[in-house]
This record gives sequence, structure tokens and C-alpha cells, in this order.
Amino acid sequence: MRETASYISARHILAYLMFAGTLLDFAFWVVYFGGAGLSGETNRQVISVYESAFPYADILIGFILMVGGIGLIRCKHYGKLCLLIASSMAVYLGIIDITFYIRQGLYLPLSISSIFELFINAACVLGGTAGLLIACRLLRENNKYSSEDKPRTTAEDNHPAYICSLSFLRLYVITMRPYLFFVSGIAGIAGLALSELTSLASGIMYAVIFLLSYGFGQALTDSMQVDTDSLSSPYRPLVQGKIRRRDVAIVSLGGLFLSGFLLILASWINIVLCTLAIIGLASYTYIKRRWWAGPFYNAWIVALLCLIGFVSGNGSASESNIISPALLLTVLAVFFAYANFVLTGYYKDISADRTTGYLTMPVVFGFNISAIVSDIFAITAIISTALTLYYIYEDIASLKEILPPLILILAGLTMSITAQRRLHQVIDEKKAYRAITPVVHSFILMLSAITTAARPNWTISIIILYAAFVFTLWLRPMKEQI
Repeated sequence: MRETASYISARHILAYLMFAGTLLDFAFWVVYFGGAGLSGETNRQVISVYESAFPYADILIGFILMVGGIGLIRCKHYGKLCLLIASSMAVYLGIIDITFYIRQGLYLPLSISSIFELFINAACVLGGTAGLLIACRLLRENNKYSSEDKPRTTAEDNHPAYICSLSFLRLYVITMRPYLFFVSGIAGIAGLALSELTSLASGIMYAVIFLLSYGFGQALTDSMQVDTDSLSSPYRPLVQGKIRRRDVAIVSLGGLFLSGFLLILASWINIVLCTLAIIGLASYTYIKRRWWAGPFYNAWIVALLCLIGFVSGNGSASESNIISPALLLTVLAVFFAYANFVLTGYYKDISADRTTGYLTMPVVFGFNISAIVSDIFAITAIISTALTLYYIYEDIASLKEILPPLILILAGLTMSITAQRRLHQVIDEKKAYRAITPVVHSFILMLSAITTAARPNWTISIIILYAAFVFTLWLRPMKEQI
């Protein structure tokens, strides 16, 4: 049976979920050996004796998941077998964990630590069960991929750059789209600004991670949607066959896993948040085909960066990770502002998306209705930003502190109005970039306003960051693509 494009996408998503499982598995033990656990000396002693029996078994599961993911990407039979084995082990170990914790009464009283442990246990049982069902279904098919099942040879197999070469690095950076690093960067930095971060070195490291995360995520999703990009973005190295999809996926996942690992060292809460983000990125291409889901699905992934920044700045101390009104409103501002960016971004790809079966909102409903929905997103983002500043400045602040955020939010509002006005005038998708560009400016400016309001001493750094965004955006290789 010939492997269809949707099945290829599903197989890659499954492989990336297995890689995420490896990260979650290894990260748990990093956190555990770092001293995290249920509060109380008695509980800690009981857990220590119990958990000491499992490191080698869990390491084996992580290794099998990683090998299986590679096998699925390469269309090898051992990928299915590894999925079956790892899923069986996960269910077994998960059930043992749950019965032990229930009999020892370790889930109660509920705390962040016990909820986290329950999440891990449930992920083992439910994820393992799902993996077993999928593996059995795959194994019922042909035991080997036929020649028709193997990925078709494309231009990228002719003379692609070697993964360890400088040529690959240059082409990969183009694929990452550096001019959009600042989107994920400011989302994470806004969360950091609302935290209790005191270390300059840590703040710089987190900021670099947040800046790069968009590029890694963008390259990963690009490796799964070459079909539509070949029509809308022919300049991209992946489309031209200058680099391999497999190599791009490997480097992207490696970058995301390394970023996640460093963030997990800051706070074990990031195990859950980073895993959810990676799963979201790996499954976005499939979700994008549904008009009602695309903008929202992409937006919650970026909104997670704000939460990740907040908990990274605070560390694992539960008393510091209370969700304040300012944080909640900032997350909402990120969510709706980015959802608007995604929706307006679809305008430039309407023909390509329609041809390749991506039923985005502009494809299904056309320009006018999509523009109205975009207006709602933009208004909600602006209101959320304004309310965030209100809560930050609940106490009277000096004019010197208020002025920079005020200027930034007014600039963001101006850009947002410009974007929405231009969006309602779009009749040619080739001119859609004129509306998309101010949407990105508005996103960065509004979150910059929140950041400088929460951290006035960061104002100069934020201005430099915005100037770097303007410069890299000007350097982008194709004016019509953002």
C-alpha cells in the first residue's frame, strides 16, 4: 500500500513524540537526582528507596524510544518493534508507580510535586497504551516497507549539503528565519520580566534560548510541510533541495531538546511545559489543515514560552510560581497577538494552501470574514496588554518609569491599527505582507511595553532588541514572505 502524504506526516509526528518521551524520561531523572521530590523527610526517604530501583529501566526505555523514533523516520521495521517494546514497558512501570503511590498515600495532600508525579505516571500508562495500539496497527501491515512505501526521491536527495558542513549551517539559518527570532524571544522575556529573576547571566542565557526556539520550531515544521512551501516559498533551501528534510528535523529536535534540558535545570516544572511545547510543534502541520484550529493551536505553543520564562526566572519554589493577574493577562496578550499573526500569515499562502489541502480560515471563508476574526484577535490582545500595564502600575509610579512602556504600547497600537486597516484592503495574496509586517511589529512592541513596565532597568536592552528585529526583517531574503 502506497504511503500517503498524511501518513508520512503522521509517522513523523509519532517519531517526534517518541523523542519527546525520551526527553521527558531523562529529564525526570535529572530533576530527581538534583534533589526534587515530595516534601517531607518521611516521604523523601520512602520515595528514595523505591525510585532507586528504576533508573536503569527508565534509561532503557528512553534509549528504545529514541532508536524507535529514528526507525520510524527512516521507514525501518525496527521502529515499529521499538515502539511496541517501549510502550509495553511504560504501561508496566506506570502501573507499578501508581499502585505504590496510592498504597503509600503519597499523592495526598495534593501539591505541585504530587501533581507532577501523577502527571508522569498517567503519561506512562495512557501514552504507553496509545503506543501499544498504534504499534499493533502498524505491525498488522506489511512487515517491511515496500519500495513504494519509502519516501520518494526528491531534489533534496541530489546534492544536499552535508549536515556537519558550514554550507548546511548557512542554509539552516536561512530556514530558521532569524527575523522572527524576536517573536519567541520577547514572549519568553516578558515572562522573565514578571518573575523574580536576579541573575544577569541566567537571564541572558534564557533570552538566547527563547530567541532560538522559534527558529528551531520553524525549521521543524518546515520539514513537515514542504508541499505547500514549494508553492508559496520557493526560495527556501528545503524546497530547493539544498538540505535534507531528515537533517533539518534532526538538528531542530536536537536544538529543542537541548533548550528544554537547560530550562528544566532552572525549574522542574519546565519538564511538563517544554514537553507540551515540543509535542505541539511536532503536531502543528496536521492541525493546520483544520481552519478552526490552526491559529489557536500555534498560539498556545508560543504562549507557553511566557509561562516557561516565568517559572525559569523563579526556579522551582512553589511560593514564587503563583499566577498573578499580570502574568495571566500577559499570557492572553501573547496568545491572541500571535493567533492574529498566524491568521494574517495565512493570507500570503492561500493559493498554495488550497492546492495542497490546507483548509485554513482564509481558504475556507475568504478575506472578509477572516479579517473580522483578525480584528477580534487584535482588539483582545490590545486590551490584555493594557490591563497588564494597569496591574503592574497598581501603585503610583514615576513618570520616568511609565513613559517608555507608554510609548511602546502606543507604537504597538498604531502598528495594530495599520495592520488591520491594510488587512481589510487585501485583494491579492502577494500584497498580504503589507498587513502581516505591522502585525509582527505590534506583537513585539506590546510585549516590550509589558517587559519595560515590569523591569524598567531593561528598557535599553529591549530597545536594542527591537532595533535588531527591524534590521533583520529588512534583510529577509524574500519581501513577500514573513
